[in-house]
Amino acid sequence: MRFRRKMVSMKRQRLCIHAAALAFLLARAAPADAIGFFTPVHKKEAAACADALEKGNYSAAIAAGQKAVSAKKNHFDSRHCLGEAYAKAGLNQEAIEQLREALMLAETPNQTMVVNSGLGQLLQKEKDYVKALEHYDTALAYAIVLRDKRTRGLALANLASLFHDREENGKALEYYRRAVDEGEEKDTGAAWNNMGTILVAQKEYAAALDAYGRAAALGEKLKDNLSCGIALLNTGNVLMAQKDFTAAGAKLAEGFAKVQGAKDRYWEAAAHEYFGRFHAASGDMAKAREFFAGARDKYRANHNEYEAQQMELRLREIDAADAAKTAGAPPEGAVTVEPMPR
Repeated sequence: MRFRRKMVSMKRQRLCIHAAALAFLLARAAPADAIGFFTPVHKKEAAACADALEKGNYSAAIAAGQKAVSAKKNHFDSRHCLGEAYAKAGLNQEAIEQLREALMLAETPNQTMVVNSGLGQLLQKEKDYVKALEHYDTALAYAIVLRDKRTRGLALANLASLFHDREENGKALEYYRRAVDEGEEKDTGAAWNNMGTILVAQKEYAAALDAYGRAAALGEKLKDNLSCGIALLNTGNVLMAQKDFTAAGAKLAEGFAKVQGAKDRYWEAAAHEYFGRFHAASGDMAKAREFFAGARDKYRANHNEYEAQQMELRLREIDAADAAKTAGAPPEGAVTVEPMPR
């Protein structure tokens, strides 16, 4: 059984370094150069790249980064910013190429650590787990040497995410637990949520509910509606699978409200999907149809076509069950309670 897990990345829930933590690491990557009238072109363009990247204007960041690299090919800031801009734009191969160049230009332990972490994330997305692991191990080694609690926790969380993707759940749990023990509390929400996912797969429901509860409590403490909402939705999904529909409905409603407050379009769609499953499991097919249709439309509006097609399948299953019931035959393909995919 698999439940959605919060992941910090390029779907931003996918990686274990969320946006704030990644910004923290990027800020450590290189000292800022003062920009003045006589500043060389490559430094001006690198600064423009960083500014556009921070504002989320990835096309402008790429354009500025390309100009910076064209002006001076062996400038760390230029290569690194261009690589990050490509990564944010989903151009993984281009990002990997630039970050590899940046790694060769790194002059400080911080720069080396940050670039190795970024390369690990990109290679993990490309399912090149062997090379990703090498970069993550290097990033962790530097974090330990630097005696920085936050970067150490984030490096451990990245390693856990890689083992989780490879379905090496024992190792993933080990590294998630180290991440929450050795990292800073404010960065541990994803690790708790992901531990819950693994524990559900192992049918350790009580431990999973405890992990999701910790993730939700931390999100509440940090006023992070999205993190809290995802953990509450996962909690409701476990309770639903255990047939505790009263408690499940309450948790799903809480989670639904949180993700709506966060104004995250992907998770608003996912919350509709959770409620569709809930109503299907409790036998209210009219409500299930309503929420699955809402989820489909929201996924599609957000260009999540795979998820939209899954909702189409759910709707067809309901239609098939209704048709079979009308004909007096046993329903085929009836909607069942299933864990949400990762």
